[in-house]
Amino acid sequence: MIGLDLSRGMLERARRQTSPAIGAQWVQASVERIPFGSQTFDRIVSGLVLDHVRDLPAFFLGIATALRPGGRAIVTAVHPDMQRRTGPTVRFTAAGREYHTDGTIHEKADILTAIQQAGLSIDQFQEPPVTEPLVARREAWRDRLGCPALLLLALTRAADHHYDH
Repeated sequence: MIGLDLSRGMLERARRQTSPAIGAQWVQASVERIPFGSQTFDRIVSGLVLDHVRDLPAFFLGIATALRPGGRAIVTAVHPDMQRRTGPTVRFTAAGREYHTDGTIHEKADILTAIQQAGLSIDQFQEPPVTEPLVARREAWRDRLGCPALLLLALTRAADHHYDH
């Protein structure tokens, strides 16, 4: 398992929360320039990263290139409708300190186009909304009830697609 993040702090947090028995490697780099060779991985998981990516085609081509033929990727992202409600700026607290970083709102059509241009097939595309059970746990989200919260994508690299990255 290899964990990649641009933030040294997020990598350290992941390192602390991961059992040493897994033997994970931690790489500080940008997902916009995935630093791995062609056909390196059978599986790639990208969680809540798209709003930090400016160049969608390069991001998805990087994933497609790094996957072996028939390899699969799971990509999750904050839904653009949710981002329009909350704003594109990402705010989080780590080690008792508040951070923020400017984000980018990508429209669904642009995401789907970038995926297809990269030669990836879409196996699953889901847009789960904010539901009553979620609002029961986070009352502040009541005004978001019914709004799509996330984009959940399951992708596959075609076995016969050739990539020049």
